[in-house]
Amino acid sequence: DCSGLVSRCLKLPTVHDSSQLPSICDPLDNAKNLMPGDLLNIPRQHVMLIAGWADKEKKWICYYETGGIPDWK
Repeated sequence: DCSGLVSRCLKLPTVHDSSQLPSICDPLDNAKNLMPGDLLNIPRQHVMLIAGWADKEKKWICYYETGGIPDWK
């Protein structure tokens, strides 16, 4: 699932679900400050790993994500 993917990519010692990730992350004051490797997290729902910006204006973001069973691919 999404938190398992993020935990593995960040090489965390254990899987952290989306409700636990805020305790080990620093919040940003503005979404335009997102950088590759940062997380976009909706606690208890979904988390995505930021790949980078698709445009110079920072309006479109690229990210990695996966879902849970049966939707994961």
